Amino acid sequence: MSVGKIEKVSVQRPSPPELAGFVELPKEASELGTYCMEVSGWVLGRSCPVVGVEVVVEGAVLQTAPVGRPRPDIARAFPGLPAAENCGFGTRVNLASTPARFEIALRAVFDDGSRCVFGSIAGERRRFGLEEETTIQPLIVATFGRSGSTWVMRLLDQHPEIVAYRPFQFESRGGTYWTDVFRALSEPKSYLQPFIATTLSKQWWLGPDSLDAPRPIPDRHIVEFLGGTSVGSLARFCHQQLDAFYHEMAPGAKYFAEKYLLLPFSRRMLLEWYPRGKEVVLVRDPRDLFCSIESYNAKRGNVTFMRGELPDDAEYMRMLVKKMCGLLSAPQGGSKAGHILRYEDLVMEPAQTLERVLEYLELDSRAETVAQMLERASSDTKMMREHQTSRNPADSVGRWRRDLPPRLRELCLSELGSSMAQFGYD
Repeated sequence: MSVGKIEKVSVQRPSPPELAGFVELPKEASELGTYCMEVSGWVLGRSCPVVGVEVVVEGAVLQTAPVGRPRPDIARAFPGLPAAENCGFGTRVNLASTPARFEIALRAVFDDGSRCVFGSIAGERRRFGLEEETTIQPLIVATFGRSGSTWVMRLLDQHPEIVAYRPFQFESRGGTYWTDVFRALSEPKSYLQPFIATTLSKQWWLGPDSLDAPRPIPDRHIVEFLGGTSVGSLARFCHQQLDAFYHEMAPGAKYFAEKYLLLPFSRRMLLEWYPRGKEVVLVRDPRDLFCSIESYNAKRGNVTFMRGELPDDAEYMRMLVKKMCGLLSAPQGGSKAGHILRYEDLVMEPAQTLERVLEYLELDSRAETVAQMLERASSDTKMMREHQTSRNPADSVGRWRRDLPPRLRELCLSELGSSMAQFGYD
């Protein structure tokens, strides 16, 4: 039973001057019997050794295969390059981790750390759509921390057809949990463990840390069952567990709302499991976002929101703008993401802004419903006060004019202005 097809396999012609390489598997126009795609070939640096091949999907490295398999045929073809003797590579790519319509780039990693794309693979796999078994739909709130997301979750939870599990008290991650469980157990290195594990220690069923291809199983029908039928059944199981959790919590709800902080796989897979799911992209002026993060970390005495990874203020600001722009990417490959919700609009025009969100969700958006949601969500709590870094919500809008260092203001104006303008920030 086919679960997908390889449509095109390309190798750069002419090759980059510093590189020679070829993709031998998969073959163009070949059918896939499993969600596991064998990728192999050879790659050879002309002046600098190649040590690995990165499998890149949507700009992110999915995995890295070491280069080092014996290739005497390539050694004969390139007698003047000693590295040609062991320039082969091979790995298994889990297509459940990619979009249903995928395009994979193969990127050579040189010994000096430089990189160069030498090939690509495009195709399509079967979707894990389980619409007939769905009783509730996801409401994905895609955002970055300190964008008002906890307040938005509390607000959404006030609608009778939306459930968000105890905002401020818990950060519910049911969707992230079950999509990550699915991704881990759908990996070939995991489902092949019953045949190749040598020691049953720690979490052995997840497979070894190495992503090098495990030794092959000779019985094709068993491989296709494990990598095809069983992966589909695993998706169904994880979907059912998530469905049952929220049905137990709120049997009559139409949506379960969760935050997704820079997790493209979870966003994409949830909308594949639930084709009628919705997404709200919550954004905030990056300048105010920077100030809020600085104040929050100072208030708590912590270093959070990736601040420790980029201590330089300018680099951190660039990262915030880049992450915000990345939220616009549609998880299912459409032309744009879902409903864009600006924090500033919700603070300054709460009723009109909330009404537009409910209309997008096709829920009751009458004035009395909106007013009740705002009133219930606005009741003061100790946790709300601890979460705030401004005297009141209105004071948090445009705080950068008071708090942002002048050199960062100039950076936003001179370098990041066009990116920020996509969201109406000038």
